Amino acid sequence: MLASSPADFNLAAAPSSATATPGGTASYAVSVLSVAAPADFAIPVSPSSITVYRGKWASYTVSVSSVGGFTGQVSLTVTGRPSGSSTSLSANPVTAPGTATLTVKTTGWTTRGTFTLVVTGTSGSLVHQATVTLIVR
Repeated sequence: MLASSPADFNLAAAPSSATATPGGTASYAVSVLSVAAPADFAIPVSPSSITVYRGKWASYTVSVSSVGGFTGQVSLTVTGRPSGSSTSLSANPVTAPGTATLTVKTTGWTTRGTFTLVVTGTSGSLVHQATVTLIVR
């Protein structure tokens, strides 16, 4: 497995055996350990911002992507919606890799303003969040 960036792995190598010759030449045998990234997931949400008029709805795509071979189920929650609105997810939980549509429905009484919606994905001890903006006019 190749690292995709320098931050992916920490690897230290030390000689497992060494020999030296009288002329000052040394040779080393080094053992290399292969380390795989732990299974995980990411939850990018798009688009990052939507403007909606009261009484209308907005839809975001929540992608549950696999990292390091993760194939588990991810439970999604959404917080931060404005008063007078509701949220729904087309699928919950989502098996990675997969997607769900997050729909925010507003009413004529939904509070106007700019709101940060927080989408949280949980699978066992793994928890990730993504934020998007909802502007209600």
